[in-house]
Amino acid sequence: MIVQHSGVHAMFTKRFLQEVCSQLYSTLFDFPSLPICMELTAYVEECIRVAWALCNQIPSYSIEYDIQIFTPDLHERLHTSNQYSDQILTYLWPSLVESDRGYCVYKGTVITQ
Repeated sequence: MIVQHSGVHAMFTKRFLQEVCSQLYSTLFDFPSLPICMELTAYVEECIRVAWALCNQIPSYSIEYDIQIFTPDLHERLHTSNQYSDQILTYLWPSLVESDRGYCVYKGTVITQ
């Protein structure tokens, strides 16, 4: 069940859109046309909408992307990864986890050392 509060949602969407876009523009300063790219703004806005829905549904979901040890219940290795190492070098895609119980809804894809 997704809980929606349109006024609160709109307020947070605007605030987060400004924050995320500001971070993108400062990080990718070599691309001065980003602030006028409506497609990028629409993409960021959609990402915020999905994140809002994931956080506010019951039970809530969280995105896991910082565990450094490979866990078969949470991760899948990229086929080119070292299949014998449990040390995660980087995430290609985060894991989606049910916050209350820690149940993995979708396994993240990682590269192991």
